Amino acid sequence: MASIDLFTTWTQLSEAQQLNEWRAFLTSLDAGDAGYHRYYPVLMPLWDRGEVPAIVEDEAMSAYETELREQAEWEARNPPAADAWMDRCILGDDPSEATFWDRYNPEAADRLPRCPPF
Repeated sequence: MASIDLFTTWTQLSEAQQLNEWRAFLTSLDAGDAGYHRYYPVLMPLWDRGEVPAIVEDEAMSAYETELREQAEWEARNPPAADAWMDRCILGDDPSEATFWDRYNPEAADRLPRCPPF
């Protein structure tokens, strides 16, 4: 339970100050160091009960959705590195692969196994 002095200090903050502390607390919670937040003993029980001010919760959800959208856009522009080899193999832009296939005439090259088509 929060100490009486800390709870009193919390209640004496203006609404704007409390909202700023909530924002800082949620940032700390996301970073994993909420236990070091000044008002942790007051805010954590409120967080556990779902008593977060709606405006702060909406801001946090909006930031989260923006982050997910930006991540999806980045991944669309930059495919995962694990697929890079398969992409090179399929597209045939690997110089060493081109050198390999140049040793065969087209008919013989077509009979050799290549990269899987998936």
